[in-house]
Amino acid sequence: MQSIPDTTATFTRFPQLKSLRARTLESCLSWVARIARHHGAACASLLTQEQVLAFLHHVQQTKGCGGSTLNQCVCALRTFYRDHLERAGCRMAHGKAAICVKQRC
Repeated sequence: MQSIPDTTATFTRFPQLKSLRARTLESCLSWVARIARHHGAACASLLTQEQVLAFLHHVQQTKGCGGSTLNQCVCALRTFYRDHLERAGCRMAHGKAAICVKQRC
């Protein structure tokens, strides 16, 4: 069994250091929590690239979210995976369910 990294606790402080507005910070943390909850994972950092893509597809297709909401989700996940976890090869396109995250766990 994998040990759960302390990434969620440290991520709550990470966007604050970037001086994000309160609502942006709240939204960012919410999307990271949603993706973990969607896949039943203890931490979003344990998810694979395929799981992240499946979540983006779920948000876009099943929930019927528009481009603005999907963009908000992509930006939050980009901040988490690329900026916070510093995963190499993380690419996410605005308005597209295109994310490439190399598994690091």
